[in-house]
Amino acid sequence: ATAYSLDLEPIVTSPLFAAGLGAEEIEKPVGIARIYELGQRLTLLVQGDRINMRLRRQNSHSLVQLVADAVVPCSAGDGSFHPKLLVLKFRDMEAPKDKKRHLHRVVVATRNLTVDNSWDSVLVLDQDPGGDPVPGLSDAIRGLAQFVNDQRHPAVALCGELGKDLRNVPFQMPRALAELEMHLFTPGSDTAKRVQDQLLGDNLLVISPFVRQEFLRQLVEQTPGTKRNRWLVTRPVDVPKWAFDHYQILQL
Repeated sequence: ATAYSLDLEPIVTSPLFAAGLGAEEIEKPVGIARIYELGQRLTLLVQGDRINMRLRRQNSHSLVQLVADAVVPCSAGDGSFHPKLLVLKFRDMEAPKDKKRHLHRVVVATRNLTVDNSWDSVLVLDQDPGGDPVPGLSDAIRGLAQFVNDQRHPAVALCGELGKDLRNVPFQMPRALAELEMHLFTPGSDTAKRVQDQLLGDNLLVISPFVRQEFLRQLVEQTPGTKRNRWLVTRPVDVPKWAFDHYQILQL
Protein backbone atom coordinates (compact mmCIF):
# COMPACT_ATOMS: atom_id res chain seq x y z
CA ALA A 1 0.00 0.00 0.00
CA THR A 2 1.08 3.59 -0.56
CA ALA A 3 -0.17 6.85 0.94
CA TYR A 4 0.90 10.43 1.50
CA SER A 5 -0.16 10.42 5.16
CA LEU A 6 -0.82 7.76 7.77
CA ASP A 7 -2.53 7.48 11.14
CA LEU A 8 -1.70 4.55 13.38
CA GLU A 9 -5.32 3.43 13.80
CA PRO A 10 -5.55 2.13 10.21
CA ILE A 11 -2.34 0.14 10.72
CA VAL A 12 -3.97 -1.75 13.57
CA THR A 13 -7.44 -2.13 12.06
CA SER A 14 -6.47 -2.98 8.45
CA PRO A 15 -5.42 -6.57 9.30
CA LEU A 16 -8.71 -7.03 11.15
CA PHE A 17 -10.78 -5.88 8.20
CA ALA A 18 -8.66 -8.03 5.87
CA ALA A 19 -9.54 -11.02 8.04
CA GLY A 20 -13.25 -10.17 7.98
CA LEU A 21 -13.33 -8.94 11.60
CA GLY A 22 -14.69 -5.70 12.98
CA ALA A 23 -12.88 -3.02 14.96
CA GLU A 24 -14.59 -4.25 18.16
CA GLU A 25 -12.33 -7.34 17.97
CA ILE A 26 -9.20 -5.22 18.42
CA GLU A 27 -8.49 -6.31 22.00
CA LYS A 28 -9.81 -9.87 21.90
CA PRO A 29 -7.29 -12.70 21.57
CA VAL A 30 -8.50 -13.64 18.09
CA GLY A 31 -8.21 -10.01 16.97
CA ILE A 32 -4.69 -9.66 18.33
CA ALA A 33 -3.71 -12.91 16.61
CA ARG A 34 -5.06 -11.63 13.30
CA ILE A 35 -3.20 -8.34 13.66
CA TYR A 36 0.04 -10.22 14.21
CA GLU A 37 -0.59 -12.80 11.50
CA LEU A 38 -1.63 -10.43 8.73
CA GLY A 39 0.55 -7.56 9.93
CA GLN A 40 3.59 -9.52 8.85
CA ARG A 41 2.28 -9.45 5.29
CA LEU A 42 1.67 -5.70 5.10
CA THR A 43 4.02 -3.17 3.54
CA LEU A 44 2.98 0.50 3.77
CA LEU A 45 4.98 3.09 1.80
CA VAL A 46 4.32 6.53 3.29
CA GLN A 47 5.75 10.05 3.01
CA GLY A 48 8.24 10.06 5.90
CA ASP A 49 7.16 13.28 7.60
CA ARG A 50 3.45 12.49 7.39
CA ILE A 51 3.36 9.51 9.74
CA ASN A 52 1.18 10.30 12.75
CA MET A 53 2.53 8.38 15.75
CA ARG A 54 -0.25 9.42 18.13
CA LEU A 55 -2.95 6.96 19.12
CA ARG A 56 -6.43 7.83 20.34
CA ARG A 57 -6.75 4.52 22.18
CA GLN A 58 -4.45 4.76 25.18
CA ASN A 59 -4.15 1.00 25.62
CA SER A 60 -3.32 0.16 22.00
CA HIS A 61 0.40 1.02 21.92
CA SER A 62 1.40 -2.61 22.35
CA LEU A 63 -0.74 -3.57 19.34
CA VAL A 64 1.14 -1.11 17.15
CA GLN A 65 4.34 -3.04 17.78
CA LEU A 66 2.78 -6.02 15.99
CA VAL A 67 2.64 -4.12 12.70
CA ALA A 68 5.12 -1.27 13.15
CA ASP A 69 7.64 -2.91 10.83
CA ALA A 70 5.12 -2.64 8.02
CA VAL A 71 5.64 1.15 7.74
CA VAL A 72 8.30 2.21 5.24
CA PRO A 73 9.24 5.94 5.12
CA CYS A 74 9.54 7.38 1.61
CA SER A 75 10.43 10.75 0.11
CA ALA A 76 10.50 12.39 -3.32
CA GLY A 77 13.28 14.97 -3.24
CA ASP A 78 11.83 18.46 -2.92
CA GLY A 79 8.35 17.14 -3.70
CA SER A 80 5.99 14.77 -1.90
CA PHE A 81 5.50 11.03 -2.13
CA HIS A 82 1.81 11.15 -3.01
CA PRO A 83 0.54 7.95 -4.70
CA LYS A 84 -2.43 6.21 -3.08
CA LEU A 85 -2.95 2.62 -4.08
CA LEU A 86 -3.19 -0.94 -2.81
CA VAL A 87 -1.87 -4.08 -4.47
CA LEU A 88 -3.27 -7.25 -2.92
CA LYS A 89 -2.03 -10.73 -3.76
CA PHE A 90 -4.25 -13.71 -2.89
CA ARG A 91 -3.54 -17.41 -3.08
CA ASP A 92 -6.02 -19.13 -5.38
CA MET A 93 -7.49 -21.75 -3.06
CA GLU A 94 -9.28 -23.50 -5.94
CA ALA A 95 -6.04 -24.24 -7.76
CA PRO A 96 -4.57 -27.77 -7.48
CA LYS A 97 -2.21 -28.15 -4.53
CA ASP A 98 0.69 -28.93 -6.84
CA LYS A 99 0.03 -25.76 -8.86
CA LYS A 100 0.05 -22.71 -6.64
CA ARG A 101 -1.61 -19.78 -8.34
CA HIS A 102 -2.24 -16.24 -7.22
CA LEU A 103 -4.90 -13.67 -7.97
CA HIS A 104 -4.38 -9.90 -7.77
CA ARG A 105 -6.48 -6.89 -6.92
CA VAL A 106 -5.32 -3.31 -7.52
CA VAL A 107 -7.09 -0.43 -5.77
CA VAL A 108 -6.39 3.17 -6.75
CA ALA A 109 -7.93 5.78 -4.47
CA THR A 110 -7.80 9.44 -3.59
CA ARG A 111 -7.69 8.50 0.08
CA ASN A 112 -4.79 8.48 2.50
CA LEU A 113 -4.56 5.90 5.31
CA THR A 114 -6.03 8.23 7.90
CA VAL A 115 -9.14 8.47 10.07
CA ASP A 116 -10.46 11.72 8.60
CA ASN A 117 -13.97 11.85 7.11
CA SER A 118 -13.08 13.09 3.63
CA TRP A 119 -15.08 11.92 0.65
CA ASP A 120 -13.01 9.88 -1.76
CA SER A 121 -13.19 8.06 -5.08
CA VAL A 122 -11.92 4.52 -5.52
CA LEU A 123 -11.11 2.41 -8.59
CA VAL A 124 -10.94 -1.37 -8.04
CA LEU A 125 -9.37 -3.74 -10.58
CA ASP A 126 -9.74 -7.50 -10.18
CA GLN A 127 -7.75 -10.06 -12.08
CA ASP A 128 -9.89 -11.65 -14.78
CA PRO A 129 -8.78 -14.09 -17.49
CA GLY A 130 -11.21 -12.39 -19.86
CA GLY A 131 -9.66 -8.96 -19.34
CA ASP A 132 -6.51 -7.22 -20.54
CA PRO A 133 -3.24 -6.12 -18.91
CA VAL A 134 -3.20 -2.47 -17.78
CA PRO A 135 -0.52 -0.52 -19.69
CA GLY A 136 2.00 1.10 -17.37
CA LEU A 137 0.88 -0.72 -14.22
CA SER A 138 3.89 -3.03 -13.96
CA ASP A 139 6.40 -0.20 -14.47
CA ALA A 140 4.53 2.04 -11.99
CA ILE A 141 4.71 -0.56 -9.21
CA ARG A 142 8.39 -1.21 -9.87
CA GLY A 143 9.03 2.53 -9.94
CA LEU A 144 7.79 2.97 -6.38
CA ALA A 145 11.06 1.44 -5.15
CA GLN A 146 13.04 4.58 -6.04
CA PHE A 147 11.25 6.56 -3.33
CA VAL A 148 12.08 4.26 -0.40
CA ASN A 149 14.46 6.15 1.90
CA ASP A 150 16.49 3.09 2.84
CA GLN A 151 17.33 1.31 -0.40
CA ARG A 152 18.38 -1.76 1.60
CA HIS A 153 14.83 -2.22 2.90
CA PRO A 154 12.97 -5.38 1.71
CA ALA A 155 10.25 -3.10 0.32
CA VAL A 156 12.56 -2.24 -2.58
CA ALA A 157 12.71 -5.87 -3.69
CA LEU A 158 8.98 -6.29 -3.03
CA CYS A 159 8.12 -3.48 -5.46
CA GLY A 160 10.21 -5.20 -8.10
CA GLU A 161 8.61 -8.58 -7.48
CA LEU A 162 5.04 -7.26 -7.55
CA GLY A 163 5.78 -5.23 -10.67
CA LYS A 164 7.12 -8.35 -12.37
CA ASP A 165 4.07 -10.35 -11.25
CA LEU A 166 1.72 -7.78 -12.78
CA ARG A 167 3.48 -7.52 -16.13
CA ASN A 168 0.95 -9.56 -18.10
CA VAL A 169 -1.89 -9.97 -15.61
CA PRO A 170 -5.32 -9.34 -17.21
CA PHE A 171 -7.81 -7.23 -15.28
CA GLN A 172 -11.51 -6.69 -15.71
CA MET A 173 -12.13 -3.26 -17.20
CA PRO A 174 -14.47 -1.15 -15.03
CA ARG A 175 -17.75 -0.22 -16.65
CA ALA A 176 -17.85 3.09 -18.53
CA LEU A 177 -14.10 3.03 -19.16
CA ALA A 178 -12.91 2.31 -22.69
CA GLU A 179 -9.19 2.67 -22.00
CA LEU A 180 -7.10 2.63 -18.84
CA GLU A 181 -3.41 3.27 -18.17
CA MET A 182 -1.48 3.72 -14.92
CA HIS A 183 1.68 5.73 -14.54
CA LEU A 184 3.79 7.43 -11.91
CA PHE A 185 3.95 11.19 -12.26
CA THR A 186 7.06 13.11 -11.28
CA PRO A 187 7.84 16.77 -12.09
CA GLY A 188 9.24 17.15 -15.59
CA SER A 189 8.72 13.49 -16.49
CA ASP A 190 7.72 12.38 -19.99
CA THR A 191 4.51 10.95 -18.55
CA ALA A 192 3.48 14.25 -16.97
CA LYS A 193 4.24 16.15 -20.17
CA ARG A 194 2.31 13.66 -22.31
CA VAL A 195 -0.81 14.04 -20.16
CA GLN A 196 -0.53 17.83 -20.09
CA ASP A 197 -0.27 17.89 -23.88
CA GLN A 198 -3.58 16.02 -24.05
CA LEU A 199 -5.44 18.74 -22.14
CA LEU A 200 -6.98 20.23 -25.25
CA GLY A 201 -10.47 20.63 -26.66
CA ASP A 202 -13.42 22.96 -26.47
CA ASN A 203 -14.00 22.59 -22.74
CA LEU A 204 -11.59 22.29 -19.82
CA LEU A 205 -12.51 21.41 -16.23
CA VAL A 206 -9.72 21.45 -13.64
CA ILE A 207 -10.46 20.07 -10.15
CA SER A 208 -7.59 20.30 -7.67
CA PRO A 209 -7.08 21.45 -4.08
CA PHE A 210 -3.70 22.91 -5.10
CA VAL A 211 -2.91 24.96 -8.19
CA ARG A 212 0.33 26.37 -9.51
CA GLN A 213 0.24 29.66 -11.39
CA GLU A 214 2.60 28.63 -14.16
CA PHE A 215 0.60 25.48 -14.87
CA LEU A 216 -2.66 27.46 -15.06
CA ARG A 217 -1.00 29.82 -17.55
CA GLN A 218 0.14 26.91 -19.69
CA LEU A 219 -3.39 25.52 -19.83
CA VAL A 220 -4.75 28.89 -20.91
CA GLU A 221 -2.24 29.07 -23.74
CA GLN A 222 -3.05 25.61 -25.09
CA THR A 223 -6.84 25.82 -24.68
CA PRO A 224 -8.51 28.13 -27.22
CA GLY A 225 -11.53 30.30 -26.51
CA THR A 226 -12.55 32.41 -23.56
CA LYS A 227 -13.08 31.69 -19.90
CA ARG A 228 -16.65 30.53 -20.69
CA ASN A 229 -15.25 27.10 -21.52
CA ARG A 230 -12.64 26.85 -18.75
CA TRP A 231 -13.57 25.94 -15.17
CA LEU A 232 -11.37 25.71 -12.10
CA VAL A 233 -12.67 24.07 -8.91
CA THR A 234 -10.32 24.55 -5.97
CA ARG A 235 -9.94 25.78 -2.42
CA PRO A 236 -10.58 29.49 -1.65
CA VAL A 237 -6.88 30.15 -1.17
CA ASP A 238 -3.89 30.72 -3.41
CA VAL A 239 -5.92 31.52 -6.53
CA PRO A 240 -4.08 34.31 -8.40
CA LYS A 241 -6.19 37.31 -9.33
CA TRP A 242 -5.35 37.05 -13.04
CA ALA A 243 -6.90 33.56 -13.13
CA PHE A 244 -10.41 35.06 -12.69
CA ASP A 245 -10.00 36.62 -16.15
CA HIS A 246 -9.31 33.25 -17.79
CA TYR A 247 -11.29 30.68 -15.73
CA GLN A 248 -14.74 30.38 -14.23
CA ILE A 249 -13.60 29.69 -10.68
CA LEU A 250 -15.61 27.71 -8.13
CA GLN A 251 -14.07 27.82 -4.66
CA LEU A 252 -15.06 25.13 -2.15
